Amino acid sequence: MTDDDPITDNELAELVGRTAEAAAAYMRGDIDTYLELIHHAPGFTLLRPIGGPPDRFEDRAEDVRASAGFFADGDARLEHVEAHVWATRSSWQ
Repeated sequence: MTDDDPITDNELAELVGRTAEAAAAYMRGDIDTYLELIHHAPGFTLLRPIGGPPDRFEDRAEDVRASAGFFADGDARLEHVEAHVWATRSSWQ
């Protein structure tokens, strides 16, 4: 397997699971766990859960840490309806 191969179904399932865990951590206000689980690619664009225009980030960690007090003891459930892969491993690092 090379970096140019598409991801496998197991890798996609792992990513979806990690994303669900990260969303739950974020809603609990557990920003450190969220940042450990989620990698935002350079140029990541976010539609904020609290509203406002989308923002583009090169490194979003400080912005996420600043929002730590907004959520606490919340819950999130990820509804995975469909997934599309259009990149290879080398493009998500």
